[in-house]
Amino acid sequence: MLPTMAGLYLSWATFRAAHPNATTARDLPAIAEDLAGAVEAQWRDEVQVRRLNDPYPLPVSWLPAQPDLVEEWPLVIETAKEWPGGPPGQSTDWAHDPADLAAQWAEIVEVFCERIPTRRLVVLGDPGSGKTMLLVRLAQGLLANRATRTDLAVPVIFSLASWNPLEEGLFTWMEACLSRDYLGLGQAAPIPHGDVSRAAALLAQKMILPILDGFDEMPFELRPVALDVINQSLPPGQGLVLSSRTQEFREVLEAPGIVSVKLAGAVGIELQTLDGMVAGAYLLRDAGSTVNAERRWKPVIDKLGTSSPVGMALRTPLMLFLTRTIYNPRPGDGRGTVFADPAILCDDDRFTDQQAVEKHLLSSYVPACYRPLSPGDRIARDADSAERALTFLAQHLEGPLSGSPDLAWWQLTRSVPRRLSSVLVWLLVVSGVFVPIAGLGGLISGLAYGLVKMGTGGTSASLEFGLIAGVTGGMTGGLVFGIFTSIMAIARKSSRAPGGAWLGGRPPVNRVRLTWDGSFIALVLGLTLFCGIVAHALFSSSIVLLVSAPLLVALLVWGSLHADPMDVTRAGGPNALLHQERRSILMGALILAPLSACSVSVAFALWGGFSPDPAKALAVGLAVGAGIGLVMGTVTRFSQLAWLSFTAARWYFAMRSELPRDLMAFLQDAHQRRGVLRQIAGVYQFRHLDLQRSLAGKSPTGVSVTGGGNP
Repeated sequence: MLPTMAGLYLSWATFRAAHPNATTARDLPAIAEDLAGAVEAQWRDEVQVRRLNDPYPLPVSWLPAQPDLVEEWPLVIETAKEWPGGPPGQSTDWAHDPADLAAQWAEIVEVFCERIPTRRLVVLGDPGSGKTMLLVRLAQGLLANRATRTDLAVPVIFSLASWNPLEEGLFTWMEACLSRDYLGLGQAAPIPHGDVSRAAALLAQKMILPILDGFDEMPFELRPVALDVINQSLPPGQGLVLSSRTQEFREVLEAPGIVSVKLAGAVGIELQTLDGMVAGAYLLRDAGSTVNAERRWKPVIDKLGTSSPVGMALRTPLMLFLTRTIYNPRPGDGRGTVFADPAILCDDDRFTDQQAVEKHLLSSYVPACYRPLSPGDRIARDADSAERALTFLAQHLEGPLSGSPDLAWWQLTRSVPRRLSSVLVWLLVVSGVFVPIAGLGGLISGLAYGLVKMGTGGTSASLEFGLIAGVTGGMTGGLVFGIFTSIMAIARKSSRAPGGAWLGGRPPVNRVRLTWDGSFIALVLGLTLFCGIVAHALFSSSIVLLVSAPLLVALLVWGSLHADPMDVTRAGGPNALLHQERRSILMGALILAPLSACSVSVAFALWGGFSPDPAKALAVGLAVGAGIGLVMGTVTRFSQLAWLSFTAARWYFAMRSELPRDLMAFLQDAHQRRGVLRQIAGVYQFRHLDLQRSLAGKSPTGVSVTGGGNP
């Protein structure tokens, strides 16, 4: 009966993994409300970290996009009127022409909901002009209005940098992001919506407004394909927002040899540079509007709005944000520090053009963020070591990751070189993990064996033998397994990143499930039969059962454990991904321990080598098998985790003083307290792509960046 029970358990677990929580379905509007709450909480925290409302929202304004970048206005109106069920808004509120789309920061929700017939919008602007900031403001405004506007969908911001339109459709990609970003959306949808996930049902019912950020961050060759796929995917009545840098968007439409494809039914706005008076008032208000503040900022304010280098540089929200962070320290910051005078930005001999001012601000931003914080702060970070670590991470993104903005902890292994020192660190890590676990499992098995033997007529020598044999055998097996995995890691090739990535870099685990594979089962049965025949030839026929039974069960379960990779944009955050990886270790141990115990106990009872009494042999087998199963389950799960490779890489770079030992705490501090990083669900990103390139030694145009000095 025991093999039958094991098979039934595997079948039940497989069915449960394939049909999760089908009986707990809720109605779709309630699910949408839960999603709205999660999105609102996510961006509320991010707005606070970015200080978008401190001292007040920067009044960004926009004008209609150039006519050649978007569809003609009459065609937009005609598209909205021909949709089944009519347009999403009231035609009496529509703009009469594109000129009516011109507005400012606080009017973005009204412009989108009332003035645009199709609710499809392209947001364009120069680097640092505030596109992402405006998208966040739009999302927050739509969420606030959902209480009285039932026709408004839940706005969700997606980062286009993670989409490959050649491999995945738009809605398939968005469904995958939603299912893994927000817990519960991957479960089965309510019965009336068919055999689909909740995320797919929400998208199909147009209850989600996709906000696609960072079109310009996609590889150039994918951008025309992405526009075409979006047009083919959007059903009538589906709203959409897409953001891009103006020049990159124009290059796609004007690329030679490529058919020009505009976003169907969409209108466009282009963010404008800041007025000199607006920028000056903002800097002065952020400084406290005191007499001393006016005296410090007067030389800079006098040049705002002019063609001087500082006047040209401080025309975008990004540069204004960097300037206020550097030269307007917060109360309690920089204890004992003499702050630089912002008037140095007016030195035309030092800063000969706009690019020189921007490079200085970018290079001075990180040291300013790591000034000493208020008294009593428990997390003190040295500015030099923090800048060194952030520079390394920026080079990691620009080098092995080919300029990707997503800083994922499980991809740190891509920067590990193929040299002896890194091999030794890997061996140290895996041995430090596997040897103690295997030794502990051996101790449990040996102790259980000795106690059972003593309770069934044995002597104290049985206990000593069990302890010595269990610990020695377990630690030896763990060391052998660690060396074996090290050899496998060294032999692993990576065509995408020569000289690196040999430690793996697999994504974190979302869940562990059991699946059957006929070819694998046949392979395991053949291997088990071969081992049994060899054992029979070398020893005796009875030991075949002892060798074959636990090996068969262990290999079948180990080969049936499959880890579903987690999406890189999970809303739980990077630390949540790391904790969930660790929790998944228990799955392998809890599955393999009882099955191994059953198989070993049956083998012991039939073999009779430990006791002529089958009951006593069963007891010994259960004790020993449980320990073996715990060890094998835990070790095999460890070997499949991204956490193990990440730990080896983290130790390696910490020993070289390139990254702090508490890397995850450092990244969290850089996001929540310093504002250098932003969090997009499960990954971090630098506050702006230009900051990433500056730290990596590159400028936005590819020119090498020289140091700008500390403020």
